[in-house]
Amino acid sequence: MFLILEANPIPVPTLIMEREYITVILDMYDEAQLNVTVIGLYPFINKGYENITMFFPVPPEALRGNITVLLGKRKLYWNVTSQKYSTILGDYPVIAWSLAKPPDKFNITVVYWYLVPLSKGGFRTLYAMATGRFLEEGYSKQCIAEVTFVTRNLPEDWKIRASFVPPPSEVFMVGFESQVEALAGAFNGTVLKKASKPFHGMENDLLIEVEASGPEKWIPYTPTREEFSKWSVVKFGNGTVEIELRFAFRNSGYSVKLVGSQVQENQLILDLKVLRWTGPSLQVITYRTVKARFHSIKGVFKILVRVNGKNFYTIPLNQEEETKTFSHIWAMLMENIWLLFFFVGVIVGVLLAYIFTLFKKSG
Repeated sequence: MFLILEANPIPVPTLIMEREYITVILDMYDEAQLNVTVIGLYPFINKGYENITMFFPVPPEALRGNITVLLGKRKLYWNVTSQKYSTILGDYPVIAWSLAKPPDKFNITVVYWYLVPLSKGGFRTLYAMATGRFLEEGYSKQCIAEVTFVTRNLPEDWKIRASFVPPPSEVFMVGFESQVEALAGAFNGTVLKKASKPFHGMENDLLIEVEASGPEKWIPYTPTREEFSKWSVVKFGNGTVEIELRFAFRNSGYSVKLVGSQVQENQLILDLKVLRWTGPSLQVITYRTVKARFHSIKGVFKILVRVNGKNFYTIPLNQEEETKTFSHIWAMLMENIWLLFFFVGVIVGVLLAYIFTLFKKSG
């Protein structure tokens, strides 16, 4: 982040940022894309500035995703500028926002996410940290950046490498200042700390590389709420409850199985095992459905869905849930329209056969 300041008559800039806290979430979107979410918290101390314009480089893919900028809890308007930020992965666009009469102390939070495509057996992305080279004047005695990594749904034997790298004009020999590498299973929760030079901002970017290695296999997967697309709960008159859960995945490389069901106090618990295939899969929307029945259920219950041993979703079940009636059958037919056409065709066929028979007798 770099700044333009308009000050009262104060000879020395005194906007101070001594710490920045960055969280990088690496989540497997599918076998060909990595979902990257970055959450940056930047605390500032303001000593007299009345107007501030802040510039912030983001990956080009983030402009197609979602970017949120907050002053405290208040959303700020941002725009894409004509400036470019040079990195070893290419030029990054730069967004900007302005603050009028900022308080003495304030926090800026920037959140953005984007998808990184698979390339040459891995994923590469970069967090633009070297904005200190754009500052004309020091804005703290020393800034310390703290980066926390969170990994989700990555094969544990994949490698993750985080490197502090200079801008393209300064790359020499090995191409990085410092580097840490570990398997994905051990990288979750890793914290990297980087200190700037005195009275300077950061001068190196953070390059993140995920090496997709190891044999193709099934690995545990936690669906998103969007993938948990639909459910239905039907109560029969004899106290039987039928539950159907439906998931919609981006490709065919997912498996959903019901591995257990039980009643505990006022909860109906469904245990699911959900897996994702790390190898190639058919790229079509794929639905996975599981069903379960409970008998002699009375009163008000909740349905708890657990995925791979962890609580995933809670569905309320009350006495107003629909009963298995003709209206339910009709709704099911409308959902599966081919069944409706089939039954209509059968009825029309029977009627035509009956009319034909009567016509022959009368002739």
